[in-house]
Amino acid sequence: MKNFLRLLLGICAVSILAACGNNSTTTNTADIDKAVSSTGSPLGNAPTTVAQSADAYTPLVNRQQADSPMKARDLGIAPAATLITLGAPVTSQAATANPAASSGDGRPFMIGFGRDVAQTGTASATKQVLKWQATAAGGQVAAINFNSSGAKGLRVGLLVTQLPASATLRFYAKGAATAYEVKGAEVLRVLATNLAAGDKSDAGRTYWSPVLDGTDATLEIELPAGVGVDAVDVSVPTVSHLFMSLKEGSEVAPQAAYSDGNAGLSCHVDVSCTTPLPAASNAVVWMAFSVGSGTGMCSGTLLNNSANNGIPYVLTASHCISDQIRASSLYTESRYRSSSCNATSGNYYPTSSTGAALLYTAYNTDSTLLRLNGTPAAGVIFAGWDATTLPALNTPVSNIHHPKGDAQRLSRGTVVEYLTRNPNNASTNFSISTAANSTILGVALTVGLTEPGSSGSGLFKGTDANPQLIGQLYGGQSASCANNPVYNVYGRFDVAFKAGMRSWLSPDMAAPNPNRQPVYRFYIPQSGVYFYTIYPSERDSILATMSNAFTYEGIAFYASPTPTPGFSAIYRFRNSINGAYLYTISDAEKASILQNYPQYVLEGTAWYAEQGSTGGGSPLYRFRTNNGTHIYTAYESEKASIIAKYPSFVFEGPAYYVKLAP
Repeated sequence: MKNFLRLLLGICAVSILAACGNNSTTTNTADIDKAVSSTGSPLGNAPTTVAQSADAYTPLVNRQQADSPMKARDLGIAPAATLITLGAPVTSQAATANPAASSGDGRPFMIGFGRDVAQTGTASATKQVLKWQATAAGGQVAAINFNSSGAKGLRVGLLVTQLPASATLRFYAKGAATAYEVKGAEVLRVLATNLAAGDKSDAGRTYWSPVLDGTDATLEIELPAGVGVDAVDVSVPTVSHLFMSLKEGSEVAPQAAYSDGNAGLSCHVDVSCTTPLPAASNAVVWMAFSVGSGTGMCSGTLLNNSANNGIPYVLTASHCISDQIRASSLYTESRYRSSSCNATSGNYYPTSSTGAALLYTAYNTDSTLLRLNGTPAAGVIFAGWDATTLPALNTPVSNIHHPKGDAQRLSRGTVVEYLTRNPNNASTNFSISTAANSTILGVALTVGLTEPGSSGSGLFKGTDANPQLIGQLYGGQSASCANNPVYNVYGRFDVAFKAGMRSWLSPDMAAPNPNRQPVYRFYIPQSGVYFYTIYPSERDSILATMSNAFTYEGIAFYASPTPTPGFSAIYRFRNSINGAYLYTISDAEKASILQNYPQYVLEGTAWYAEQGSTGGGSPLYRFRTNNGTHIYTAYESEKASIIAKYPSFVFEGPAYYVKLAP
């Protein structure tokens, strides 16, 4: 029976909470009690004041190495990949490779187009392509290598019907010594965000890989011991062929590589030529995301909040990302700049996982606020901002951005007028407005300029050492050194803040679900056990002391660590005989267990969740297995899989409700 349950646990979804286990998963109940008691007053007592500004925040502790998505590969034991060669794109596809024709005001800058892959277009065809091989740990692994002639980079679109949460996915170029690694649990969580947003299409079930430089990309899927290959039901109907990339060979893509009439614009200003480096440079992110099966590119800025707690909020333009599908496909790099003034070499650093939650988007200010799923790389800052007053005319401003996907460039200018945007016709010019009614800032740039790809980048006032964000780029005049000043328009941050962004950026305001916190998941391959904790200190302790036994699988879902109005305690019991865990929201069930099942030890409150769906949560379904343990899943596809594959399991309905996004 134990081996049977290990197989099931490998198949089930990201939010399985109860499993056959052993004493190695026992946590310190005193630590949990201490964490709960130290969290302060209930959320209902939060003040209603709203912070109107925030200074920049530098994380005190850099991202842990365990959070980095880039992992070393042992080329000696790498699986043999099935090769799929797509050849050169047809003329109609290659025609979109002209950057000058691929974007404009109100459209993201396109850096890639989709290519259909017949060999992996369906799940049944992909099963034939996946050549599973045994691993030294007793599991199985398979890989597919996609080659698209002439590509500067590739993104793999993985359409998921069923994927074990315990699977490990790796994306890498052929022969690379490192791979971008993501757990199946994280893939399922990203796709569940799309479903929760109402998208049930194939696009909503497609997980996009990071950008891989070069003409080829490998998808590798590894399963732990006890998990069968029939638990994998995926396909790759398309890949995105990039005609521009972050890096070609070992060099940052130079301006001279551009194919339009403005190639190599000498009036661009390399941010690395400014000494000392402007602080905002460490807050700027390079963004790639799906536009259908193609790839768009924009700029964005990491924003601080008034709590200074390092939540990875990113501000960009609404015309870049305005729906959850694009947000879920987001891949970001930070600190992408040249190594020295006007150098063509440099570095860039990926966020720990792809995807983001769409929090706010608005047409009138062309603003979008995202929360990254992963942790930004070490060395970033979260930019400060000011929403207190409208920037006065002639206010000096600066802008750091990625024109046409290049390394960071710097522009400077002044605010020259106030505008509004026509809500009925995006192609019309912006209209002159009064200070009180405007939603857009007109800016004259006298140093540097912007281009497609700069969209979404932050506009700052203040000194380079202490800048404050006041807007983000919509667009402007065609880039030409003959234009000086260059006229650009930026959405007003203060308007977007007051319209809704303050719910996240000023968390001292009473707001819906302000205390939603991630529940972290670990997997123990040796026993097939899953372990969950809502406490970062416990997560970090496991990463530091037990990483040889525990595999960190990221965020499973979101709940509250404190007593919260409308939420109830989730009680955690541990079976002292077989180590299984049981979680219940029911006071009656808790009392019954304490009275009738002495082998179950109450370890305290694990977290708090909602008993019903009125708060917009997703149901966490509960199954009772034939030996009395319980299985939980928050995903409809996994619920259906358990019902279809294991008819002996009793479906008990929703146990309680959780959040699948922050």
